[in-house]
Order: sequence, then C-alpha cells, then structure tokens
Amino acid sequence: ATQGSEKTTKFGPYVFTSYTKVEDRNVTTLSGYVTLNGWLRFSDEIILTGDLESEKIQMTDSFGGYIKYYPGTSEGLSSYLASKNMVVDLPPLGNLNLHNDTTNKPTSDDYRVDAAVIPIIYLTDAFKFHAPGFMLYPDRIVLDVNKFNTEFPFQDTVLKTDKTKKPFSFEIEFQCLLTSKNIGINLEYESKSDTKTYTQFNFGAMPMYFSPNSFDVKINTIKNEYYIKYTTKVLFLNAKGIGFSLKWDGNLVPKEFRLYADKKINTTISGVPVTISDFMLGVTDIDIKNISSLKFEGSMDVSTATVSSVLPKLEKWVDDVSVLKLDDAKLAFSPGKKYISVSTDVELFNEITLAKALIEAGNFEYSNLLLNMDNEEVRGLHANLMLGIIWESNNCDIDLSGTTDLSVTNKLIGVTVTGVCDLELKWWAFKESFYSQGEALIGIYENHSGEIAFVVKTRAYKSKDKSKEIYLVWTKGAGLDFGVETV
Repeated sequence: ATQGSEKTTKFGPYVFTSYTKVEDRNVTTLSGYVTLNGWLRFSDEIILTGDLESEKIQMTDSFGGYIKYYPGTSEGLSSYLASKNMVVDLPPLGNLNLHNDTTNKPTSDDYRVDAAVIPIIYLTDAFKFHAPGFMLYPDRIVLDVNKFNTEFPFQDTVLKTDKTKKPFSFEIEFQCLLTSKNIGINLEYESKSDTKTYTQFNFGAMPMYFSPNSFDVKINTIKNEYYIKYTTKVLFLNAKGIGFSLKWDGNLVPKEFRLYADKKINTTISGVPVTISDFMLGVTDIDIKNISSLKFEGSMDVSTATVSSVLPKLEKWVDDVSVLKLDDAKLAFSPGKKYISVSTDVELFNEITLAKALIEAGNFEYSNLLLNMDNEEVRGLHANLMLGIIWESNNCDIDLSGTTDLSVTNKLIGVTVTGVCDLELKWWAFKESFYSQGEALIGIYENHSGEIAFVVKTRAYKSKDKSKEIYLVWTKGAGLDFGVETV
C-alpha cells in the first residue's frame, strides 16, 4: 500500500485508519494496517456493525492487536518496553460495543464504555493478567482486576486465622491503564482488622493501649498520586478509629494531610437523640513554594435517632443506622485564596441520599456544561442544592432528583436547574431501566470572546448519549441569536 492512501472511518471520538475499507449497508470492514486513533494497532481486519452516525455500534475483532511504544516519547514501564523493542500483545477482543458519548469528554472516567472479559494479557513475562475486565476508551485501554486468589509462601502461617474469626481482611481493586505513551497502574487496597487484642505503649508515664483498625493505600501512576491512611483503636478513648492520612502528587512533601477521630458523642437536642461522630481535621493544597495556597478543612457526621443512642443492645442485630444523617458535613477555607465553603449530604437510613448542599464564596473553580465552562477560575458566590432520592444498591439504582445551581460570579450571574430520572432495577427476573434528563439556564455571562451575553438555554436528554438543545443568546456586537441543535 502507498503511504497517504489510508482510509479514515470515524465514529464519534473513535477514528480508525486502514488501507482497505468495504461498506455494505450498516457493516463496515476495515483491513490493512488498521489503527485506532494512531495508538492501537490491529493484527488483521475488524468489522464495525451499525450506523456510524448513531449512538452505539459493535466492533468485532477476531485476530487481536498490539500497542507499540517508542523511545523518547514513552513514559514509565512503556519506556522499558520501547528500549527493548517490545510490544503489548492483545488477544482477540471479540464483540465489543462502542459508544458516542456526547455528554462526557473522551478523556473522562465517566465516558461511557462497555466492559468485556478477555482470557489473558501479557505486559512482560513477569506481568500477566488472567481474565481481566477490558474497557476500550478512545485514548486508552483499562484493565480492571478486582477478584483473585493469593498463594504466597507460608501464607497460612503468616496470616493465622481460625475457622470462626477473620482478624484481618482486605479488598484490592487493581487497574492497569494502557495509553499511547504510558502503562499506568491504579491500585486501591483496603484492609480492616476485627481483632480485640491491644498492645501497650507508654506515653510518658501513662500506659496506652492500641489495636490496629484499618489501613488503606491508593496508587495511581498515571496521575502521579499516592495515598495512605492508617487508623487504630485506642482503648481508653472508646473510639473506632484514631489516625491520619497523607497524599502525595509526586513531590516529597505531601499535598494533603488529615487527622481522624471516629468517636461517638451522644446528646439530645429538643428531645431528639443526636450522635456526632467521624471527626476530621486537615490541610490540603500544600505547596511549600506558595504557602498562601493552603486550604484548611474540618468535617463530621451528625446522626439523629441512631440505634446506639436509643436501643444500644439492638445495634449488633440491625447495625447502627440512623433515621436521618448529615454525612460528611464539612467546612473548608483558605485565607490566602480568600475562599470558604460549607457542604453536606443528607441521608435516610444511611442508604438513601435525600439532599446535597454546597455553598462556596471567594476564588474557586466553576463548571457549567451548558456554557462549555470546565473548571474555570471565577470570583464570587456559588450555591448548589440537590433534592430528591438517590439510592444505589446491588439490584437497584435510582436517581430521581432536581438540582438548583446559583452563580453570582465575575463570569456568570444566573441560575441553572437540572432534573434527572435515572432508573435501573434488577429484582429477580424483572429488569427495567429508564433515563431522562433536562437542564435549563438563564443568566448573564462573559463568553469565551470576552463579550457580555444574555442567555436562555435548555437541553433535554432522551438518552445518556443524545440531547436536544434550544438556545437564545444576545450580545451587543452580534445581536440576537437563537436556534435548536441536536447534540
């Protein structure tokens, strides 16, 4: 084939190039050096089934593929493969659905993809994944492994357990990310100890008794983020967890530092039992070169009518649930940035979210999808209130909610209202799902050309992939502009 004679086949952000392209109604067959977005190479032909202008198509790969890395542009583990002229071989992917998700950026973790299972993937002879969950994004592959068995030498001797107790349990979620330049790892490890054994330490002349409670580790080499959290039980404090957490972003000095004290304080307000617990104090945005960036925060949980405060003996049977709970009620402020915020979630029976509230003032980042604003720096006041029902469980995902967002800033003075109805029910043989969403905005804002504009805009989603937008915009220079678009 002659260089420059490649055919291009586009489905949303998925762009395929090949030397041969055969179209037969809604079936497109690509062959001859087939490549996806310049980084994923297929060993032989692939078949795309469906309308390329629709929201979803099916890709069929029966021959596998590979990713090749090059010296000078590769990072991390991929630079080692590049130096050895090695590739990451991929087995046949089979049938895989691809989505044209217009509501999220292709680089976002929220971009819609379907997971598939493939038998095995070799990175090198030392790294291989058996039956990983496989997700193909436009710019990366994510391998998700969260269930496996360990067989370490002397494992049974080191992890001593009897048939009735599990003093130390752990959960691991492991992801491997393959991009055009890097091979990254996203590891989350959580452990919790149920042991009743306490060890004595002397604090000066006073003996204190500690017992390990939990230990968490998170590693993300793509984002260059590293996190540890350790909590312990202290006998005389009667607290579930006293501890700390640290987070790094690649520098020696931590970016975040937090202290935790999960101790319950029971009181009564107007005859209603109230429990305050899960206290946290922290410092974030730590930068030794810019002390003014420091942000201070504190949070706690407030529960009303908990089982432990009303019928303590019943707690071990039904758990310590509360009728109403303010989860993670937080105050954050930064004197240097001139910023302050308060936020909380309101939960029913520790399961169902009824409300989410956020108020922030000063200098902060603001996003608004209707105005294509993504984490833009603004000054002023922002308030966001969500009311409704959000319930996530193994067999039921419900989101019936409405959100009002008020912005009084240097770039936008207006109100955005969003309504969501997202249902997915899986009870026994009954399976049903439904989705509908609508957004409306009215306000005055500074557009990306620096002009002041009056805008009225609505967007209705018939599915998570497709929406209809009605807009009316007036600026001094261009005058009135209005219309209807399918996004």
